Amino acid sequence: MTTTGMSAQDGPEPVTVGQAALFLASQKDPTGCSFTTEFTASVHGPLDRVRVARAARALTEGTPALRLRMTIDPWSGEVVHSFSDQPLEITWHTAAEDELPALLEAETRRPVETDDEPLVRLVVAEHRPDRHSVALIIHHLAMDGLSQIPLLRRMGLALAGRPHHEPEALYREAVRRVRDAERTAVREDRAHWHARVPSALELPRWDGPQSRPDGAPQGPGSSGTLRRTLPASCAHGLTRRADEAGVRLTHLLTAAVHHAAPVRSGSPMAVCGAASVRPREGATAEVVGCFINEVPLLAQVSPGQSVIDTARARQPGWREDLRRRNFPFAQLATRVAQPRPGETAAIDSVVVSHRQLPSTLTWQHDGLRFSSRLHQRYPAAKTELAVRFFQDADALTYEVQWGRDLPGGLGELFCARLLAVLQGL
Repeated sequence: MTTTGMSAQDGPEPVTVGQAALFLASQKDPTGCSFTTEFTASVHGPLDRVRVARAARALTEGTPALRLRMTIDPWSGEVVHSFSDQPLEITWHTAAEDELPALLEAETRRPVETDDEPLVRLVVAEHRPDRHSVALIIHHLAMDGLSQIPLLRRMGLALAGRPHHEPEALYREAVRRVRDAERTAVREDRAHWHARVPSALELPRWDGPQSRPDGAPQGPGSSGTLRRTLPASCAHGLTRRADEAGVRLTHLLTAAVHHAAPVRSGSPMAVCGAASVRPREGATAEVVGCFINEVPLLAQVSPGQSVIDTARARQPGWREDLRRRNFPFAQLATRVAQPRPGETAAIDSVVVSHRQLPSTLTWQHDGLRFSSRLHQRYPAAKTELAVRFFQDADALTYEVQWGRDLPGGLGELFCARLLAVLQGL
């Protein structure tokens, strides 16, 4: 591991199993940006380069995840983390506000090298002397969804000259507690997960109207993204239907994804739920960082079965699976046969998340006013199909991204089927 600029407080330590899996996946990412996103705050008030540079130093000094470095230890072979004292890269632009989306897209698509390199950089666009956009371009290894709002507020505090401080020891303690929970889950939950994901599990083949008649796999299609906000009446209807059926809205949405998936019927399929595994109590619950795991939520949709039927039948098992969320997904993934690219689904081909999150956050500190859109985007698909649901009061927005080895046309087919399933509930 490179030691230049490394914090001298402690040496490298192993990361969580979930972080290690994400690190290795990012090393295989052909685009270098599938796990990168941006969090942007519009800032009303006086800013200049000196103030921004001072704030960037304070923000990174007070937020260990922004100084995080990860690599593979050459002696143990484990993925380890440490902290660097190198300053945050700052890129300053002068740009009109309508030029900002293209600017941020280009910045987000810049590859992030995750092996012993910075996971975060700062981009500033000056629109007028009293109007700026300040964006953190950040890799998923440095933060998860629960870190989003705290990180934005900390950025505002740093720009206002009164930064928040989070000790490195607190971040390390959070990692250790998650690792302890993973070890406990491997010891206590192995029987549960081996029953849920048997080694003989056969995952389904992709299927759609464009499938080749000879059964040979189609070539992968182009990647894509679709984002849609459902009408308030439809969103209300989904919530009401979940209540009437006695199921959680999250489980109803998971069942809807199962029913819309472009796979051949008759085989069980996994829709992986993205679940937080961060400590829930004490100061470590507020640590900025990436503490998530994938939980396979399996179902087998029978002909004529409704989405409500699937949600009702599967909810008890899914709830138990989610209670046992600390079992390392990487161990489950190795239990099943590796998929044939473009032909069969993998256990993590379809990933779903559901967050209750306002679309916009506004706040102010010491003469500076901030606003930020919270339903952030990723520039490229991480897997064959990724579905994110954002619930904001009366509105339900969902985004579908598709790519990797998904056969051509199935991303668009899935989007059409998912909309029909949601509207039909």
